[in-house]
Amino acid sequence: MRNSKWLVVGALIAVAGCRYDPKHDLEEFRAPAEQKLAQIEKAGEAVKALPPLTADTLKFAEPSKLRFTDGPGGPKNAVIIHQEELTDFAGTKIYDRIVSEQFHLAPMKLLRDGEDPDIPDMNKEKVTWRMHQLLDVEYMLVLRVAKRVAPEVVGNSRFNPGAVAGDAILCELADVPRIFGGFMWAEGSSSTVDARVSANDRERADIDRMNAVRKDMDQKAEKQIHEKAKAALKGAVFPTYW
Repeated sequence: MRNSKWLVVGALIAVAGCRYDPKHDLEEFRAPAEQKLAQIEKAGEAVKALPPLTADTLKFAEPSKLRFTDGPGGPKNAVIIHQEELTDFAGTKIYDRIVSEQFHLAPMKLLRDGEDPDIPDMNKEKVTWRMHQLLDVEYMLVLRVAKRVAPEVVGNSRFNPGAVAGDAILCELADVPRIFGGFMWAEGSSSTVDARVSANDRERADIDRMNAVRKDMDQKAEKQIHEKAKAALKGAVFPTYW
């Protein structure tokens, strides 16, 4: 019995010692990833410095090159993202985010820390997949919010409508980012909103109502942004949400 016990413990130690360490496999991605992160930050600063649009100016010669989702032409190479998320790599908390594509933060953390909190069973294949989420992106449609009036819930069955407006700028990632203009967008709350609330928790029910009216406005804005982008970039590949 004693020998068997020691054999079992030894086997557990051997298994534990085989835990995958991604640091070696990450090295082949380090230089291009650091270059891409620098390009992202430069693009964010360039877009931030532009004056607000007063007219739609988006022009891109070959829209078919743009893939906002994986498609027949290849993996996703374009994203829609808030400008603030490009100039604060600590992870700006935008509580009223219209579109959330923080494509660069998870690869950056993996490169920096050697681990991915969302992928506990990491292996070489997953390292490659995660890093290409960053490296494959060549274009960004960057959202800038110029105005936001949050909807406010009044009582149990009424709310004051909100409004949100801004612009979206298309840029190409490079050591010197290229800007292709953009378009304006503006949206407001629906006249009625369906809110499913917690029946036995008054505080939770109030939060549910508030979340419902905010989600309504943001989803309408996201839909309009996608529709305007599709109209301006005919031939680009977009995800199908609506």
